[in-house]
Amino acid sequence: MDRGIANRRAAVYLILDHDWYMKELYESFAVQAFAERVLALSANLDDDGSVPVIFSSGRQPFLEEIRLDNYRGRIGQLHTQVDWGWGNVAEAMRRAVGHYQDSGAADPAFIVTQVGDEPWDKAEAADPADGSPAHTAWHLLRGQPGIGWVTAGKLLARKRPRLLPVYDRVVRCVLGRPKSFWLDLHAALRVDNWALHHELMALRQAADLPETVSALRVCDVVVWMHHRTDHQQGSCIGT
Repeated sequence: MDRGIANRRAAVYLILDHDWYMKELYESFAVQAFAERVLALSANLDDDGSVPVIFSSGRQPFLEEIRLDNYRGRIGQLHTQVDWGWGNVAEAMRRAVGHYQDSGAADPAFIVTQVGDEPWDKAEAADPADGSPAHTAWHLLRGQPGIGWVTAGKLLARKRPRLLPVYDRVVRCVLGRPKSFWLDLHAALRVDNWALHHELMALRQAADLPETVSALRVCDVVVWMHHRTDHQQGSCIGT
């Protein structure tokens, strides 16, 4: 019986998001079951009986492996060593590529990814950029009668709460008019090992908000509440 794809081998990698959106999937053992299926795939594509597993949680990706001789309960054992966070799938991909290159393997790599929601860092590279689907959607909404730039932005932010921040007149008074507020804020969340992101998550916990509330939404509220009164009284310098 032929093995592999067109008789070719491949090194199989598994990237698991350790985002809050994934918590229920870990606790219900759905992620463990998924990993076992990937391991079975690896048995058909790769002959070493192991799959490097990379957990993405917003910090440095955590890499371990699952093997045919240790797979039972393995994901449950490993994921408890990883903090919950805002997954950085792009960084996990880079870790997988680096590991593959260091291995000196001649066969291609096959990377499988499971996320609880659309990877937020996809937004960093593509979605909020000029010409992206989000950018195009904003212009389409803006072109509709009665819909201004504030309403268009808020509609998109409500639809994609983990991707797009709110940018209205109050926020503009505080933060000015950057070339791309969407991209600039995503970049700010990653500075100093995600210091701002962790501070926003601490505020969410202190406010006893559910884990489904994203860092972007917490930031929206903090900025708006900080400047709302001055803005409404007309004492701010921007409009």
